[in-house]
Amino acid sequence: MLRRTARTSSWSVDSRLSETLGHVIARRIPKLVVVGLGPDHAEARLITAGRHGAHLEVSGSAWSSTWSELGTGLPKNPAICRFVLAGGVGDVPDGVLNAAAHANALFDRLDETYGLTEGSGASVVLVLELTHWPLLDRVAEELRKRRTPVAVRRGQRLGEVVGEVTGRSPSPERYSLVLVRFEGDRVSLVTRTLFEAGRIPGEDALARLTVRAPLVTDGEVSLPVVQGTAGPPESWKLVGGGLLPLAKGGHADLRAVLDDVSQVRLRCRDEDVPPDFRSWSELYETYLAWKHRPPAADLLFLVELNTELDETWHDRRKLIHGVIAQAGRALTAPGLLRIGLIGYRDHGRDTLYDSRNLLSTVPFGDPGDAVARLDSWQRGRRPHPTTAAMSDALYEASRLTWRTESVRFMVTLGDRMPCAIDQFSKSPPEGCPKRRSWRDELSRIKQRGVTCLAVVGKGEKKDKGRSWQALGEHGRFEAGEVTVDQLVRNMGLGGDFPFAQEGAGR
Repeated sequence: MLRRTARTSSWSVDSRLSETLGHVIARRIPKLVVVGLGPDHAEARLITAGRHGAHLEVSGSAWSSTWSELGTGLPKNPAICRFVLAGGVGDVPDGVLNAAAHANALFDRLDETYGLTEGSGASVVLVLELTHWPLLDRVAEELRKRRTPVAVRRGQRLGEVVGEVTGRSPSPERYSLVLVRFEGDRVSLVTRTLFEAGRIPGEDALARLTVRAPLVTDGEVSLPVVQGTAGPPESWKLVGGGLLPLAKGGHADLRAVLDDVSQVRLRCRDEDVPPDFRSWSELYETYLAWKHRPPAADLLFLVELNTELDETWHDRRKLIHGVIAQAGRALTAPGLLRIGLIGYRDHGRDTLYDSRNLLSTVPFGDPGDAVARLDSWQRGRRPHPTTAAMSDALYEASRLTWRTESVRFMVTLGDRMPCAIDQFSKSPPEGCPKRRSWRDELSRIKQRGVTCLAVVGKGEKKDKGRSWQALGEHGRFEAGEVTVDQLVRNMGLGGDFPFAQEGAGR
C-alpha cells in the first residue's frame, strides 16, 4: 500500500517561494516549473503571470512521463517499478539503481520542454508525492544538484501544490481594516493598511494590530476588511473581516492572514473571528445612520396596560427596553435623550364610565429612571374590547413639555382602538366619559412636530382600524414581528454602532 505522510514543511516558512512568486507576477522571472516525482511517473506544470498581471496561472499543456519512458532502464511493469523506487531488490539490471542517471534523464527532458538550464530565468518547485522511498529521494537529491529548487514539498500530489501556488497570486490592491476615530461627539472613518498591493497570500502574510470597542457598541464590533480605499466609502469592496464579541471599551489583539487574493481572515486569541454576514453597504449605512443621528431626542411611549396575556405585557416592556437602550447608545451625553411614559388602562368594564386610575405617567426625564418606573408597572385585568382610555393618554401627551431643539417621537403600543369606538358602525362616535376626542388630541400632538409610530397587536380588524392608521402615520408595525432595530432606524437614531476604534498595542 502506498503511504503518504503529513507535510514536512509549511508555506509559512517558504519566504523564498513567496519572493519568487512576486517576481513571476511582476515578470522579473518569466516562469515557475512545478516538478512532481510520483510512484508511476514524473510530471510537471508551467506557472506564469496571468495575461492581465493580477494572478498566476497554469500555462500550456501538462507534461508527464512514466519512469520507463525516460529511458533509464526502470521496469515497464508498474508494480515492479514501484518496488524498485521504494528501495526493493528485484530481477532488474544493475544500472536501474543509478539515481544520478535517472535525474539526468529527467532533467534533460524537462529542459527540452521548459528550458531549465542556468540563465533561462526559470525557477523550480520540487514535489515528492511519497516520502521515505530511497531511490526517489536520491533522484530528488540529484535533481537539486542540477538546479536548486526554490521550495521542496513532500507528501503532496503535484496538483495540490499547483493549486496552492496559483492560489497565492499577489493581492491586486491594498487591503485595509475599517476603524473609526472619535473627536468629542464627532466620528469619522479611518482605515489601517493590513496588506499592500502585491502581497503574496499564505500563512507568512500576517499583520498585527490592536482594536478597542467604543463605549457606544452593544458588546460586539464588526471588523470589515476592504479594498479600493482610494475611492469614496460607497465604492469599497469587502474582502474579509468578522464580528468580534468585545465588551464596551475592551481591547483585543488581532492577527490578519491573507489566505488568497480575495480573502482576509482575522484571528483573535488563536481562533478565527466569527464571520459577519452583513455586506459592506449594510455596515456603511448603519454607520451613516449613527453618524447623522439627531443632536437630541424626546421619546414618548404610550403603553396599553390591560392585556389578555402576561406574554403580551412582557413583549411590550422588552421592546421598550431595547429601543431605550439603542437610542441611549446613539445619544450618549447626559440629557441628549429624554424618555417619557404614559400607561393607559380601561374606563371600566362593569361600570362603563369609570374614570379612576386611568393613567400612569412618567414625564420626560432620565432614561434610567423611566426604565425603573416601567418595570414597576403591573399588567392590568382582562381588557374590555371597547373601553381603552387612549383618548385620556393622548390628552396627557399633548400637554407634556417637549423640547424645541429635540426631535420628537411618540410610540403607541397596544391592541384596542380608542374608547367608545364602535368598530362596526359607519359613523363611529368619538366621545369618551370625559368627552375627549382622540382625533383632536392626536392632531394637537402632530402639530408640535411629533413623529408618530405604532406597534399594534395581531388581528385584521385591529390592524386595519382607522385609529391605528392615524397613530402609526409614520410607521405602523405588528407586534411579534417588529424588531428594536426597525423602530430605532425609523426614528433616524441608527442601529448599534458597528465599528471598532484602533487601540494601543500591548
